[in-house]
Amino acid sequence: MRLFKKLLIITGILLIANAAFGQSQYWKNPKYGKDSVERVTYVKNKSIYREFLKNKNYKDAYQPWRWIYNNVPAASKNTYLDGVKIYKWFIKKEKDATKKQLYVDTLMMVYDTRVKYFKKEGYVLGRKAVDLLKYRPEAVEDAYAMVNRSIELRKKRTDYTVLYWKVKLAESLFKDGKKGADEVLNAYAIASEIADYNIANNPKKKASYQSTKENFEKIFTDSDAASCENLIALYTPKFEAEPTNAELLEKITTILSDRECKDSELFAKASENLYKVSPTPKAAYMLAELFKSKGEYAKAKKYYLEASNNETNLEDKSNMLVALSYLMNGNIKSPQEAVKYAKQAISANPKNGNAYMILGLSYASIQKYGPNDLTAKAVYWIAVDNFVKAKRVDPTLAEKANNYIKVYSQYFIENKRAFFYDLQDGQTYKFDGWIKETTTVRIKK
Repeated sequence: MRLFKKLLIITGILLIANAAFGQSQYWKNPKYGKDSVERVTYVKNKSIYREFLKNKNYKDAYQPWRWIYNNVPAASKNTYLDGVKIYKWFIKKEKDATKKQLYVDTLMMVYDTRVKYFKKEGYVLGRKAVDLLKYRPEAVEDAYAMVNRSIELRKKRTDYTVLYWKVKLAESLFKDGKKGADEVLNAYAIASEIADYNIANNPKKKASYQSTKENFEKIFTDSDAASCENLIALYTPKFEAEPTNAELLEKITTILSDRECKDSELFAKASENLYKVSPTPKAAYMLAELFKSKGEYAKAKKYYLEASNNETNLEDKSNMLVALSYLMNGNIKSPQEAVKYAKQAISANPKNGNAYMILGLSYASIQKYGPNDLTAKAVYWIAVDNFVKAKRVDPTLAEKANNYIKVYSQYFIENKRAFFYDLQDGQTYKFDGWIKETTTVRIKK
């Protein structure tokens, strides 16, 4: 029954194809075949395989498509776009590992043939590299060569996906000992430059380039290749060449800050120059980071405040306030002010788990609150409340939050002291004084 249905479909397609051929220009264009017979065959096979493809019947589409690929390879670019779909289907369905790899070889050949007849080598190589990695994850060096050639040919027009793989593969080769740290640094520099260009000049794909840049930046900053020494070696010549380029200065200060290279001379110079040429909230924040690294905490506080007060992006504002709260709690030893700024951070972005973390730490660091041992112990209840909130809004903080919960739960009030104050486990407790919070009584187990 299936065969009969297929024959009916093919018969109908051929009737349509014959009628279309008579009304088209196929019959006199040599790219569709060397003579009228071959051109008729091309039109028929194209009509048949495209109809099957439309219905995702890749198996039956294969033979008529293959005839076109072998006999009239210059007819249409769609032959290669469709060929990729067909061979991906065969690769997905094939269970035998050896046969599967033969299909992968043929898929790669389809890409090469497309370049032969329709050029655009740079673009096609990018697509080819991605598929090679998908089906042969071990072929890192071959894929990296394709990616590099693609970027060499397309330059600023390089597809955002290729930029991601440029950094990803360079880092993989470095990790395997096949490339040096400079390969990763250069890969990141090239990918960043192209991404930044498209973010600024390609509005249709700005979001894609921005998202991709964030992804490969994480790969780079997490890599052992991105040591302070290597980063300073990479960016010092760039800084010396353009010491007042605001975009470059922001890039340098951001990456050195992320990699905890804030005690370097380059970070100091770049931060100071950035604030001079472009006194934005981000520049003020970097200056605050500089003074904090130098132990000049009063100046750090001043610039953290300037940054957070002027920042309009609420997520960034929240993060700046978190940094200020850590400064007040850990360096200036003023937990009351640290609590104030942590609460402001939460108000700006209630989903900022780090704001709850520093709020909890600020409460826990209070040496003595209130008139007695009950009020002194109660701060640990509210500290733990905030560690619980931190991991709820940001599950990536769960391990750290759980560790703090374990540590500070040891300081809960003991049962005999709770009895003395007529308190029971689970009872509501309201603070007096500047804290002005409500929590739950928890007795040390």
